[in-house]
Parts: sequence; structure tokens; C-alpha cells
Amino acid sequence: MTIRPDGTQFVVVWEDGGAVDASRAIQAVVYNWDGTAATGVLAVNTTSIASSTTPWLIEPAVAMNASGQFAVAWSRLAGGTYTTYFRRIEPPGTPDKSEIAVGSRRSSANLSCAP
Repeated sequence: MTIRPDGTQFVVVWEDGGAVDASRAIQAVVYNWDGTAATGVLAVNTTSIASSTTPWLIEPAVAMNASGQFAVAWSRLAGGTYTTYFRRIEPPGTPDKSEIAVGSRRSSANLSCAP
């Protein structure tokens, strides 16, 4: 979760899904300061994970700037490799392009991925 610097909004991100299929996702919702939803549920990741072996989307992290733009970062575990991705979201919840892979590793060490 992150809070807009002026305190008017906050963003909650989470990993969703459980079965090994394409329903696994990183999702987000923007809320107003009073707790009302400013957006519906936003699909953050765009890469299908259905064809991967042991696919997991894990450890989403989010940061928001003063203009309401936010970035979500997460890791994807597939075939023994962890790949870190991020995606920027413009206000009022419009994704900016597709997710971007920023690195891969074979170890689970240091999976923290703050955007």
C-alpha cells in the first residue's frame, strides 16, 4: 500500500489467484482519502502465466507520486527463475504501456522490489 503525498488517495496492491492457470494476477485499487474506491480493480500484469511451469506472481510493491501516477513492481517465478517486472499507472487508473521486465535471477534472495 502507498499513500499519495498530499494524503488525498492511497493504492492497495495484491497478488490474486491460487490455481496454476492464467487467473493469477497482480491487481490494484485506488481509494480516496475517505475510503471510497476511485477505481475498480485494475489488472496490473499483462503476461499470461498459463504456459509456465510453477508460475507464481509474488511480492507486489507500489509507490505513488504527487500527481497520482503510481508504479507497481512484482516478481514472477517460472521454471526456477525469478523475473522482476514493473508497470506504471496514470491517473485515474489507466495503465501506461505494458509491463516491463527489469531483471532475472535464479535465487529467491533479495526479492524486495520497491518501485
